Amino acid sequence: MAARRDGYVEISCADPSCFKSWPASELAVMVDTLGDANARVVAGTMGVGRYKELSQSIGLNWNPDGLIADLRLRPHIDPIGVMTYDWVHNMLQDGVFSAEAKAFIKACEPLGISRAQVQTFLKDEAWMFPMFAKGKAKQLHRVFDVHRISTDQPDKIKATCSELLGLYGLLRHFFEIHVGDGGAVLAEYRSFLAACEVLDLILIAKRCTGDVVQVANRLAIAAAEHLRLHIVAYGTQYVKPKHHWTLDVPAQILRDGCVLDAFIIERTHLLVKGIAEHVRNTSGYERSVLSGVLSCAFKAAEVAHLGDSLLGKVANLPGHPNVKVADKMAIFTFEVAIDDVILRGDSAGIVVACVLEHGRLMAVVDVMVQVEVVSNHTRAFRLSGMADVWLATEISHCIAWYCKPDGSFVVIRM
Repeated sequence: MAARRDGYVEISCADPSCFKSWPASELAVMVDTLGDANARVVAGTMGVGRYKELSQSIGLNWNPDGLIADLRLRPHIDPIGVMTYDWVHNMLQDGVFSAEAKAFIKACEPLGISRAQVQTFLKDEAWMFPMFAKGKAKQLHRVFDVHRISTDQPDKIKATCSELLGLYGLLRHFFEIHVGDGGAVLAEYRSFLAACEVLDLILIAKRCTGDVVQVANRLAIAAAEHLRLHIVAYGTQYVKPKHHWTLDVPAQILRDGCVLDAFIIERTHLLVKGIAEHVRNTSGYERSVLSGVLSCAFKAAEVAHLGDSLLGKVANLPGHPNVKVADKMAIFTFEVAIDDVILRGDSAGIVVACVLEHGRLMAVVDVMVQVEVVSNHTRAFRLSGMADVWLATEISHCIAWYCKPDGSFVVIRM
């Protein structure tokens, strides 16, 4: 379709310099053209097939009640300038990464790797996870359960966004161990790792653990490189619009100075649904449901913590009135609990206590020393017998870990 119009490229184009944004005035012309075409279809002077081609080439569906068709709004709003493609749905919800993982597992079948083998790997009882993610992480093996297999698309990975976000680092570890840089699926392996790197960089920007501008610029390169490597490995059979929309995410991060996504409102409809199901007052139904939702919001606000803080039971350290200790603490986008393995740069340690002193959060850790490089994202550590205090601003969580028979810990990091 793109080849029929000068200046257009397919969604499989991996060169963002070829992409041009319509100004608001040109978008208005396109919308009006589509509206006129729709009227001609209704009048019988244009065929449905020709109209569908026009709609696909413009990239819009005609909606007379939509915002971009509202003539009163046009002088005040630039729809394209404020549009945000949600990376969560681009990458995770039947998106770029799920398509990549599906294709790579399929490509690895001649090597003896199957969905069942991946499930067994994830189901291993030896896996340990950070306390805040433990509940969901222990159930990730269900993604590859036979009951999740689609009848008409048996290779498809059916998973929620949060499941795929927890899964990608473990899958990368699995393939680093069982496939590595070996020959037969090298192109496919490089494509898979490139998709993981895109997720890594988005999360770095989201969690503010790197300079946003630098990370966004790196992400622009990584997203384009992933699409290029994906096409080298598989051609365009798996490429979908979400591959193209992902290339817009770096510019959005630069525009907003942060990562905006749907996680903050994801599945909040379940709160409303849970209340609505029990409302029997149909004469004032909407009022009753909204009252219940507001009550839940107020109750949640009463116990909510703003910013970093100790969690759970907090006690004073005997003999140190300015020092408080707890088993858990909240640090920006994650929580830390005792017995968690945490990271500080290239170092790792096991949390012994969470501490607040003069407004500063810290973790007391049993420090570990590195003894082996297992893979690009995995290291083996051994307890050093020494303790240290790490500032909360310096630490990050790992994806998972397990203890080997020799007492060392194998730690998987992002």
